[in-house]
Amino acid sequence: MGKPLVEARGDVQEAVDMAYHVGGEGRRSFGQTVPSELPDKFAMSLREPVGVVAAITPWNFPIALPSWKILPALVLGNTVVWKPSSETPVCATKFAELSAEAGLLAGVLNLVLGHDIVLPAGCPRLAAELAARGYRCHAVPMSEFIKAGGACKCLTLFLPQR
Repeated sequence: MGKPLVEARGDVQEAVDMAYHVGGEGRRSFGQTVPSELPDKFAMSLREPVGVVAAITPWNFPIALPSWKILPALVLGNTVVWKPSSETPVCATKFAELSAEAGLLAGVLNLVLGHDIVLPAGCPRLAAELAARGYRCHAVPMSEFIKAGGACKCLTLFLPQR
């Protein structure tokens, strides 16, 4: 895949702009208190990390689109498992390398390349949706899924903790 240099520079600039924007949002990661419709009731929301965020990104904007998904997740305290398009592995690898060079700790941004996805057994709707998008899905028992986390050359989707 490729694009004109001016468009590629625009793609990178989008990521830079997102980094500036999301960096400021880190100061506002609190919830809201709003008036309740019911008397004597207190209504509020809290923003908390969900745990591990899975990001699957397309090929057409290989730097901008991942930054739109990855940076907000990291700023709010999540870790990320990122499956970029198989058409743009070099851009994805460079993004991950530069993130580590900038000081991102090991294990916070996890880059996984390939076409296969390993899912825990019991997620047929998710498997069907991903299969419709061209991924090869493999269901494994939950115990094997947990043991294989990060060891496979495939995307592993982790569900948020409850």
